[in-house]
Amino acid sequence: MVRPGTLAVLLCVLGLALASGTGRAATPLTLPPTEAEDDWAATVALVGFELAPPGEGPWVVLIAAVPEWQLLVQDSAGEVHRVSSAPPRTEVEREELLFLASSLLHADEPVKPVKPVVEEPRPAVASRPVRPPPVVAEVAEPVVAEPVVPEPEPEPQPEAAPPSPPATALGAGAFVLQGRGASLRPGLALRLVQDGPGALVLGLELRGVPGAALADQPEGRRVSAAGGGVHLGLRLAEVLRPTLWLGPGVELQSFRDAGGSRGRPLVGTAELRASLEVPLGSSLLLSPGLGAALDLRRVELLDEAGRSRLPPLGLLASLSLSWRSGDHATPRIGDPRALFAAWQGRSPQDPQSSQDPQ
Repeated sequence: MVRPGTLAVLLCVLGLALASGTGRAATPLTLPPTEAEDDWAATVALVGFELAPPGEGPWVVLIAAVPEWQLLVQDSAGEVHRVSSAPPRTEVEREELLFLASSLLHADEPVKPVKPVVEEPRPAVASRPVRPPPVVAEVAEPVVAEPVVPEPEPEPQPEAAPPSPPATALGAGAFVLQGRGASLRPGLALRLVQDGPGALVLGLELRGVPGAALADQPEGRRVSAAGGGVHLGLRLAEVLRPTLWLGPGVELQSFRDAGGSRGRPLVGTAELRASLEVPLGSSLLLSPGLGAALDLRRVELLDEAGRSRLPPLGLLASLSLSWRSGDHATPRIGDPRALFAAWQGRSPQDPQSSQDPQ
């Protein structure tokens, strides 16, 4: 069986065959009935065949057998050659198959010898002596060592101050309350403040308001209150520590008049406050504040004149003095450098905080 890929060898054989057979008639080629002559016309003309039935001289016959084709070639000596080949599917495969058939037609023809060409000897020319190149002594270049520049030592960084433990402040103060049906009235309060995570603060307060006259009520009618609240605060800055407070509260209000007690309702409140912390020393704080309290339950008074409701909103202003525990190093109000360091977020012990603000 002959496989495709022998085109180069077949072209050489075909060149020798065509050179020795110039002037001969075209070799008849018989195709299988299943093949179209138009598909083979160009290849047949290229090889020097013609589509015709076999005659008395050399001829080529292709038989489309299964699974391989049979190539029958009768050369000029009358000897028939049989070769198996894969069915050609492309133009290149058809050319290779016909070039193979052409080579089998002239396989027994002798090849004309080629006279070798002998070159005449040339007269010898005396070669000139080759002088070696002069040896130049290599001069070693002096090696100059690069100066070693010592790397600057890193500047010591100030150690970060450890975070201060949560501080607790306990204080007492006074406040004035306006509203809730009464005129301006003073009160006393005890307050406990505990620092939480981050800027959060938790506050607990107990307060009491002595009796005060009610406005727009019969003469001699007074009201007093005692209660407390739990507040969650958010610090907005470190300088003076402005804080917003929000939380619920509860009050036990006591109403009296000239004839005796008129009732003691328990009223829930919602409270909103804002406060500051003014340091007076390392542990002493003065805390002013403003706030509002809203009764969540409307209080009504019944008497011979009918029913009257008290306003639910009250405004208060407070001032308390607190003692704060914990290693917090609160700057005094008379130390502007420490206050400036706190405003920049540094500890008062930081060496950089000793610089004056620009």
